[in-house]
This record gives sequence, C-alpha cells and structure tokens, in this order.
Amino acid sequence: MKAQRVLQDDFDFSDALETIELELALQVQDVPGLGFDAAVDAALTSLGGQLLFRLPAAPGEYVREVAAVSMPTGDEGGRKLLLVILEQDGETMRVEDASDGHNPVADLACSMAGVLDTFAVSTAREEEPILL
Repeated sequence: MKAQRVLQDDFDFSDALETIELELALQVQDVPGLGFDAAVDAALTSLGGQLLFRLPAAPGEYVREVAAVSMPTGDEGGRKLLLVILEQDGETMRVEDASDGHNPVADLACSMAGVLDTFAVSTAREEEPILL
C-alpha cells in the first residue's frame, strides 16, 4: 500500500489557526479554580473572541458544558465559530469547529451568530432593533 502524499495546499491553515490559538489559551486556564465560565472568558479576552452562549450538557452526554464562541479571523470582519466543550471530569476542555456539524449545539451557534449579525447591522445603520 502506498502512503498518500499530503500537500500543503490540501489544508486551509488559516482556518486551523483560530482553533489552535483558542486551545492554547484554554490550556493555561485553571478550570477547577476559576470555573468554566471564567476560564473561557479569560481565553476569549486574550484573543479578542466573543462568547455567544453557554449551555449545560444534555442528560446522558459525556460532557458537562458547551460554550459557543466566535473568533475573529485574519479576513476583514471574518470569524470562525467554535465550540468549547468541558469534559465530564470538570477539568479537560476541547475545541470543535462548529461548521463540522458533529455537535447538535453547532446549528444553534450558527443561528445565534446570525442573530447577532442582524443586530449589528441594525445598530450600524442606527435603526431600531427588532425586539423579540
């Protein structure tokens, strides 16, 4: 069997950069001491990211909590939606790309980002926001 050669062009490294940066920023956080919310907030603050929402995991899941976050990309006004997942041990966190769609919370994250975009455009135009 021949090994397949992987070319640099096969990957979009700019997409992975935000994920890696967030993972590194989360690794230096003291989750048991700070708590999940404060640890995620500290990591996002250091990178210029934004918390969209945080939810406790559904019963029967193997995780405790999930936070949806928006990370700025190098593109003008671009962003990447990521999920920060607190494992059942209460200490280990992992980051997933919301666009992968493997997590049911990913669709909610994309919808929430769309709602925030709508409010941002409304505010930029000095329009009255739509009240829900």
